[in-house]
Amino acid sequence: MGYNLKIGEAYVASDEDGERILVRDEEFPHAPAFGEPTDYTNSRWPSYSGWFNFCQNIGIAGIMFKGANGGSDLFQLPDGSYVGCLIPEHPGVARITQKHLDYVTQKATEYRALHPDHKAEFPPESIGDSFDPNPIYDGNLCRAQWLIFWMEWAILNCENPTFYNS
Repeated sequence: MGYNLKIGEAYVASDEDGERILVRDEEFPHAPAFGEPTDYTNSRWPSYSGWFNFCQNIGIAGIMFKGANGGSDLFQLPDGSYVGCLIPEHPGVARITQKHLDYVTQKATEYRALHPDHKAEFPPESIGDSFDPNPIYDGNLCRAQWLIFWMEWAILNCENPTFYNS
């Protein structure tokens, strides 16, 4: 099990069960791709632990998750202002702001500075039972590139830039 994450334009979908907020599918040939089924799209399907570990590793868990899940319902930024977390409920949606993007970008930049020789690549396919644990292949950088690309795109191109999770 895991998340279905999506970043983009929010819209209201209605059916016999009621209304819910969804995010439109997007795909671009220049969007991040790392050999996954969701390459080039505004969607990701990480495991719960994989996404949490990524957020912890680059220092964005506080702005990503609500307080009960290791973050902060209202996250205080270094400038003293507050923003809501991006995963307030599961499933749920949250509006993305420039302040969210700036914070995530800064944390990814700091992470990159700590690991200058790492590549935004997942390890090569294992051969037989062998697996290359070389830390130069850094999935955290892959996830950060995806997150920043789509947050930037949503802020620039969407009337309602939204982070969606189900």
